[in-house]
Formats: sequence, C-alpha cells, structure tokens
Amino acid sequence: MMSLTVVFHLPGVSKLIKLFHNLSENLVTRAKIVLIHGVLFKVAELNYINRMAALEVLPEFEAVLGSTANLPCQVPQRPPESGFKCIFWYKDDEVMSVYTVDAREGGQNTLHVPSDRLRSRAFFDPNPWPPVLKMVSIKEGDAGVYYCRVDYRWDRTYMYTIVLKVIVPPQKLVILNDHDEEIIGMAGPYLEGQSVKLTCEAIGGL
Repeated sequence: MMSLTVVFHLPGVSKLIKLFHNLSENLVTRAKIVLIHGVLFKVAELNYINRMAALEVLPEFEAVLGSTANLPCQVPQRPPESGFKCIFWYKDDEVMSVYTVDAREGGQNTLHVPSDRLRSRAFFDPNPWPPVLKMVSIKEGDAGVYYCRVDYRWDRTYMYTIVLKVIVPPQKLVILNDHDEEIIGMAGPYLEGQSVKLTCEAIGGL
C-alpha cells in the first residue's frame, strides 16, 4: 500500500488532522500529517521510493571528508514554459526535506530553505545543467541516498536518486616488518640479496 504524506501549517489544521485520522485503513492511499515552515506541500512516500531504488543500480558520487560535493538533480530537461514550482531534496528515509527551493512566487522571491543539518553548508545552484546541490565541509554523516524531487507548474513531477559516499582518509599509516612489528624511522639493516617483507597498514578511514 502506497502512503501519501501531506504537510500542513494552516489555520484550522487540528480539524484537518482529526479528519485524516478518521480515514479508513482500508483506503488505498493513507495520509500522514507533518508540519513544516508554514507551506502546504505534497511529499512522496519515501519508503515506496526506497523499495523502487533497491531494484536498480543507482549512480554514485564520492567526496572526501571535509571537501565539497556537487549532487546533480538529473531530471529530464523541460521547456521553460513548464516552470518549476518547488524542488525538494530528501535523504535516506527521512520525511522532512534536507533542502527546499520554493519558486512559486518566481524571480527574486524564490526561497532557499536548508535543513538545520545543512544550514550554512549547502546551496542549490539551478544555473548549470543538470542543476546541483552544493555541499561544503562534507561530514561522515552526509553519506547516504539522496532524492531530488522537482514539481513543475504545467508538467508532471520528476524524481532523481543518487548515492553519496564519503571517503574518510586514514588517520595513520603503519609499516610492519616480517614479524608484524612496527618500524619506526628506518627499516633494516638487511644483507644484500636478502628477501624483505614489509607491510603497510592504514588505521582508520573508510
């Protein structure tokens, strides 16, 4: 059964919540109420998307810890008259978006709303194609599956799913001799023609 999440922050919202709570569980579509930023949104059911994503090989992007990641929103390019209304970025199975672009007012009135987690570390750039979500000072917790959803004024909604992998450099490199003892400074001495076995181990990192 597919669920539909509807987000309300309007006068009389308590009555709407009671109304949805009284809906029969036998309905094909179930509603869940979430409050966010005073804007009415229709949010795709992420659990359903996760199940669909598991059936295909997702594009992967890598970023080194502390660097910058550019996550593309590779939805089909639409004619200008389609006009996008909102762009939502979701992460993993979280219901709340990690970044929202509200362009319903158009022009200079377009709102960029990052989540508290990204606040000053992310910005959505719509100018290149595909448009990208730029994330700076990448953290280990930024790794995961990201979903870009684009709502158009005069066209269907499109979604794009990608995986961000965060590369954590090793904290320390250790050189071991053939007795698995750490070598400090210089290895040896060794005799000419003698076989030498040295092992390099990386401690920490992903």
